[in-house]
Parts: sequence; C-alpha cells; structure tokens
Amino acid sequence: MRLVSAETPCQLSAEELWALRLDFGFEDYLATCDGKSAEVVHEEEVGDIITRTVKLCFPAGVNPVPLPLRRVLGPDDVVPLVTCTWHKTLFDKQNACKIRVEMPSLGERISIIGSQWVEPGGSDRCTVVSHVEVTVSMFGVGGMVEKQIESEYTQNYEQFPQRAAEYW
Repeated sequence: MRLVSAETPCQLSAEELWALRLDFGFEDYLATCDGKSAEVVHEEEVGDIITRTVKLCFPAGVNPVPLPLRRVLGPDDVVPLVTCTWHKTLFDKQNACKIRVEMPSLGERISIIGSQWVEPGGSDRCTVVSHVEVTVSMFGVGGMVEKQIESEYTQNYEQFPQRAAEYW
C-alpha cells in the first residue's frame, strides 16, 4: 500500500476552486491535459451532495498499463471509473470530496481511494489538501504498479493549481 499526500497552494480563492468541481468542463480539461478524454457515466444530486462518476478513456492504441502487467492481464485496455462525492458549498476537511477509482477489468485487485479538501488562505489563494491510498494486490507486480500510480498522482497534484488557474 502507498499513501500519497499533498498540500498544494493555489492562486484562486477556496470558493472559486471548489466551484470548479461543479463544472464538468474542468474535469474534462484535466483529463485532456493528461492525454485522456472524460465522459460522465452517472451524476446525482441529493440536496447539497453531488456524486459524479466519470469514465477516463485513453486514445486508441494507448495502454498505460506497464508491459509486465499487460502480460498478466492480457491485451485489454484499462478504463478507470472515477467516482467523486462532494458537498456543493462546503469544502473543509469534515466535508472533503471522497474519491474512489475503479478499474472494472481488474476487479478488486487495484484499490484507489482518497479525499480532497480546500483550506482558505485569503481572497485570492487557498491550499488544496489531497490524500490517496493505493493498494494493488497482484503477485509479483503490485509494488511496481503502486509506484507508477503514486507517481502519476504526485505529478497531477503538483500540476493541479496551475491547471485550475489556466482554466479559470
């Protein structure tokens, strides 16, 4: 198991940054920056709580799965489903966005769960706090896959504030 944590300063107010969560266009923009496309497969709003599941697709012929793992799994592409649940206007630690990533073709062998919230820092800045737990249960390749996923999340968290400001 690997834990990825980040506290990343952002040049938007906490309210502005959290408002981006409501905009699927921002989520699609982040996917595009990573060479993927995003498609909403489910969205539900109950009171002030929103749950959205997004399918991330890689371009045709691109398989991000490391070669040794492809040999174990076969040639099928991996299509992550990212489910986020968050409060529309509350963004503190007690109301953190809950994140779960599933890869249906891999079943329970990969678990990615996390949370993200925003700490206000003034009228034009905030800190994005992110925590993700990655567990890969695959004999012989689990550690390698966990390390790759950890690296991708670390890079995405470092780039997130700049991408948010560019999109805003």
